[in-house]
Amino acid sequence: MTSPDLTAIVEGSAVRVLRSGAAVGSCRFSGEHLVDYQGEPLGPTESAHETALSLLAERLLADARAELAAMNEAAHDEQGVDVSLIRWMLSLTPLERLRQLEAQSRFVFMGRAALRSSGVAVPEGA
Repeated sequence: MTSPDLTAIVEGSAVRVLRSGAAVGSCRFSGEHLVDYQGEPLGPTESAHETALSLLAERLLADARAELAAMNEAAHDEQGVDVSLIRWMLSLTPLERLRQLEAQSRFVFMGRAALRSSGVAVPEGA
């Protein structure tokens, strides 16, 4: 069983393993398992060490799922509408909003031009 003072700091897939706040090792988080561990043993036996890594990985995965659920919940209003893009757009200055609009317009025009040049009939106004 992993000790309650065993924690981790995750930066991308890199993980620093801490015991009582002090770094004791590092590894990578594969999204399911902690792999390539280097550092102090996390238990008195190899089995205890592997169990500690496995339990820490389970906690990291549970934390990631909880964080994702909270982000998803925060992105939707009481009617279930995703308001994350609205919030993002409102965070921009008016000039940045215009630049985004121009970039999206260019994308649409380029897509239409590509369709026409490949012989696909594009209805007027579409």
